[in-house]
Amino acid sequence: MYLSGAPNDWPILESTVRTDTAEFKANYTEVGQLVRDLKSRIESVVCTPSSVARDRHVGRKKMLTRDRVDALLDTGTPFVELSQLAGHELYENESIPSAAIVTGIGSVAGRLCMIVANDALVKGGTYYPITVKKHLRAQEIARENRLPCIYLVDSGGMFCMLLGKCYPIMTIIPHPLRSLPSPPV
Repeated sequence: MYLSGAPNDWPILESTVRTDTAEFKANYTEVGQLVRDLKSRIESVVCTPSSVARDRHVGRKKMLTRDRVDALLDTGTPFVELSQLAGHELYENESIPSAAIVTGIGSVAGRLCMIVANDALVKGGTYYPITVKKHLRAQEIARENRLPCIYLVDSGGMFCMLLGKCYPIMTIIPHPLRSLPSPPV
């Protein structure tokens, strides 16, 4: 059912959920804990790595990845970041927060855009197989929703030790530039 008009004109849906039962209260508590755990995990991957790496990066007069994205967005508009937990605990003995790439949808010059930004503080911005998957998924979402793509590149290329695992992903999924309705901005 498609609703048009102002929200005040929409019908009120009556709930049959009983919020006073022990089962509801237990579920509410459990879901609340799961939400807190999720927020904690997201916080751990989006926070800046060690202060040494951060200080070195900023000392080179470079902006941090999420700061670059924020500077690009229209003032006061939200950024819907995608797949923040991609790469989390994926590779043995290696942390690849957010798959070493920030992707999401935000408003730039009044138009919604897909933004893809390499995180140079994660292994120098190198591409892992999960990075390739996340990048290609962002482009697929952009294509499906007719969003222009903006790339903020600060990358060290592909991680050589996993290069053989990156190319099969890129050949299974159509080349990113061919999948876009127009060239990237």
